[in-house]
Amino acid sequence: MHLVYSLVAGGAECQIADLAAAQQRSGSFAPLVCAWRKGGVVEERLAANGVPVVVLGSRRRPLWMLPWFLRDLWRIVSDIRASALGHRAVLIHAHLSDSALLAVLVGIWLRIPVVITQHSTLLVPVELRPGSAKQRVASWLFTWSARRAAAVVAVSAPVREVLLRECGLDPTRVVAVDNGVRYPPPMARARAEVCAGLGIGVDAPLAICVGRLAQGKGHEQLLTAFARVAAGAPDARLLLVGDGPLATPLRAQAAALGIADRVCFAGHREDIGDLLAAADAFVTASDFEGISLAILEAMAHGLPVLSAACPGNRELLADGVGMLVAQGDAVLLAEALAGLLADPILRARQGAFGRRRLEERYTFDRLQARLDEVYRAVLAGLPPTVGGLAHEKIIHSSCPT
Repeated sequence: MHLVYSLVAGGAECQIADLAAAQQRSGSFAPLVCAWRKGGVVEERLAANGVPVVVLGSRRRPLWMLPWFLRDLWRIVSDIRASALGHRAVLIHAHLSDSALLAVLVGIWLRIPVVITQHSTLLVPVELRPGSAKQRVASWLFTWSARRAAAVVAVSAPVREVLLRECGLDPTRVVAVDNGVRYPPPMARARAEVCAGLGIGVDAPLAICVGRLAQGKGHEQLLTAFARVAAGAPDARLLLVGDGPLATPLRAQAAALGIADRVCFAGHREDIGDLLAAADAFVTASDFEGISLAILEAMAHGLPVLSAACPGNRELLADGVGMLVAQGDAVLLAEALAGLLADPILRARQGAFGRRRLEERYTFDRLQARLDEVYRAVLAGLPPTVGGLAHEKIIHSSCPT
């Protein structure tokens, strides 16, 4: 059973859908996806691939409302347990920190192993203020849960290092397996067709950013940087793909910067591959990542990548595979993006480097094989690091039922 907070369109949620669908096709495991809080657009992708989905719609009030928190917790755990029993789950895989505690409690109750995937170097939700009582409690609960899991999967070596350092986990139970995407990607539509649908000129230098419009993703800094780019390159355009709680404030920021007509807010899209193939460069100013799936998708399409140097992306784009700038520096980001959009030879060279790195190390097939190894080890009662997995890397996984 895959256990996740919701099925909104996020990187982890989409990866869960892809992995569950692959398991369904291969027959390696029989997946069930359980969203304990709410559903979302990813439900349709799961349904199209015949993957069973349970959306519980549960409510969990905050910890400081202790009586209600405990009552809600009991109801959620009971509902998840019923779903697991109904589908004869033999393993629970929790995705993201807000599902870890629930998975471990159900696992203890049913006496089945739990795997937790940590997708980011940030162990608790970004909305929690660092050092606050809420943040400390959330960190303690995640650490308590992670120490009781049969395996903790990190999406990159930097994430594994954070888990070992901040949670004090047993190194033999923490594995890092590279994120992966399908390669080669499906054939994309022609650039002219895609640009026409977006209302963007086919010859306009086009930078693209894919990600939820949410705190920590750096869109505010990206807009500030792009305003400087647009001042020197009036034809340049920025395409923001994704939706989220900051959509309205970001549109207001673009208008205030005088670049509302240069920035296209595309919202949630299912044709991301077409959009990536039509762009000239991928850019992100995210504050934290495990390893960005959006960057991997861009690399698969041969796009050059420019990123803020957060730990996960810094490792991914090392050795000239991409361009890195200091986090929080909009001026450097603008200078690098302007140079990239103006230099087709540089774009072609970096795009080729990125595609080669992805093919060697970050394919979906490799990811699925590594996850199957982790599952089989855990179900056999062995350390998940058996077979030399400890220093690989991992992503959003699937869970057998």
